[in-house]
This record gives sequence, C-alpha cells and structure tokens, in this order.
Amino acid sequence: IQESGQIDFIDFAPVDPWFFAASAGAKVQVFHSQRSQVYKTLSRFSMAAYGARFRADGKLVVAGSEEKQVKLFNLHTKTILRIFKGHT
Repeated sequence: IQESGQIDFIDFAPVDPWFFAASAGAKVQVFHSQRSQVYKTLSRFSMAAYGARFRADGKLVVAGSEEKQVKLFNLHTKTILRIFKGHT
C-alpha cells in the first residue's frame, strides 16, 4: 500500500470485516483488511489529520487535526457527525 504522505497512526476496527484506518497527511484512509484496498477516504481536513480511531462497533471513526479540532465521522456515509473544537 503506497501513501502520499507519512503515515502517522494506524488503528484496527474491533469487529468483522476488520477494517484498518491510516492517518496520513490531510486525510484518513480506511482499508479493507482482506483485500488490502481502500474502502473509504475521509478527506474533510484542511490540515494534517492525526490518530484516527474506530468506535467499539466499528461504525464511527474519530480523528484529530492540526485545525485544533476532532472530527467524528460515520464510516459508511463519510459524513461528519460532530466537530469538537478546542477551548482557550
């Protein structure tokens, strides 16, 4: 699997079909573990994305970013469900 930027973090879904998410550059790519193909690309970041993690049921993904936000995604629809912003 080739990636355009440096992979920062990898997390594996705790349920079948065992997707894994790789944070790299301004996107998070979710791969199908049995086919080693990109399943979804979460690219709603204007700056670098970090530390993508799956929820326990594997349906949601959360990732932080250099935008000082944490974004919560529905994995199957790729929609942002919530944006958590830092406080000062």
